[in-house]
Amino acid sequence: MPAEISPLTLWTRLLLGPNRPDIVDVCLPEDSNAIGGRIPASRRSGHRQAQSGAEAVVVCHKGLKLSHGVAARLRADGGVAVALEGGIVAWRDAGLPILHETALSETGLYVCSAEDGRQSAVLRWLVDRLLPPGGALMAVPGAIVADVADRFDATLLTDAEAALDHFGLVMAPLQELAREATRGTGPLGTMLGGLVDALGAGEIADRAAAPIFDAFAVGSMQ
Repeated sequence: MPAEISPLTLWTRLLLGPNRPDIVDVCLPEDSNAIGGRIPASRRSGHRQAQSGAEAVVVCHKGLKLSHGVAARLRADGGVAVALEGGIVAWRDAGLPILHETALSETGLYVCSAEDGRQSAVLRWLVDRLLPPGGALMAVPGAIVADVADRFDATLLTDAEAALDHFGLVMAPLQELAREATRGTGPLGTMLGGLVDALGAGEIADRAAAPIFDAFAVGSMQ
């Protein structure tokens, strides 16, 4: 039986931080347009040009010829690769989020205020976990955040809940994560508040919060 991974298993692995596979989207443009976007954390590639230096999950429209063909070629080249079972259609039908293509920054840069530690922690997790690889969140003083966004052609992000809607990541566990963390409610909000109080608002606290967000998001899917 050809090697495959189910949508729910891939979603769980996507949220498990450093062990995430390389998600290679080889959907044809017309199929991507019909779906309205792509799988979070995936990167685009033509099926003839697809390469991967890591464990790869290959995604096409329905999980048939393109994804299995690319995965087989990557394995023949000595790589580790599987196809997404049922493709992006099965992903959508499982109720998993579709990342809006038009919402992505062309430069891969995003900017937020460094002064709201709760918001920046969730926004950094969102950029690192759910947006395409290579993106970066710049947390800067609030007084200059708009100017930095303009100078660096970065997308300005001010609110985690609004950002989820902006990117099409409208899914109950993600919305609950953003709501609790940024409003300081529930165990998640309490833990994040403790981190920010102990470490201060900034990238150190943001990075320390990421595994907590991972566990919350995965646990909410159970």
